Amino acid sequence: KRTINDGYQYANSLGMPVILKPNNGSKGKLVTKVDSEFEYHKVARKIFKYTQVLIVEKYYEGKDYRIIVFKNKVFAAYKRTPLTIVGTGTKTIKTLIDEAKIKIETSGNGKINVNDERIMETLLKAGRTKNQILLKDESLILLQNANISCGGQMEDVTATVHPSVKKLVIKIAKDFNLVLCGIDIISQDITKPDPNYIVLEINSAPALKHYASIGNFQLRRTEALYTQIFKYLQTQ
Repeated sequence: KRTINDGYQYANSLGMPVILKPNNGSKGKLVTKVDSEFEYHKVARKIFKYTQVLIVEKYYEGKDYRIIVFKNKVFAAYKRTPLTIVGTGTKTIKTLIDEAKIKIETSGNGKINVNDERIMETLLKAGRTKNQILLKDESLILLQNANISCGGQMEDVTATVHPSVKKLVIKIAKDFNLVLCGIDIISQDITKPDPNYIVLEINSAPALKHYASIGNFQLRRTEALYTQIFKYLQTQ
């Protein structure tokens, strides 16, 4: 029976900014960072057109990581960076967004709606228009969520995950009795011991095609993991 206003009171108690998202969504759909009461109500109304349940989450600064655990071992870890464009000094923001759309959709990892209201709001807040030219090497983050399906980029960091972080995620998987899971963490650096971290999500059915798309090495590792999974299922 909580209303949209109850959601705002909770958001206000957490302190702006907060993250709003639909409870039953996926692939980063409608996930939005809001900074004010006006933005909260605007985004919340949009989400309620799509679903009946809205999630309000505290916003945390840091790097976004996904760590895959299988049978109490860390299989893979990768850092996810939100959709970002980098200036050339000659191309407009619109051209850079269009090029990013083609590149990402050609890879088969995600889709970009160039007219996404979240992108429009980001440009507005930054005092930018699509017709402006981005300076050479100037970067501009277009979306706050780092979902690969929304154009986020990946970097394989499996080899550098600190043992204390491995111990943490393996314990999480055990606590939830999950043989396979993807654990999403916000942290400044998972290569260092005992990092400050926030667990965003524990995904019991993590898609591995994004990790496999990084390169041939990651593809072969993913294929080997699926072989292990099939063998495990045959013993159950």
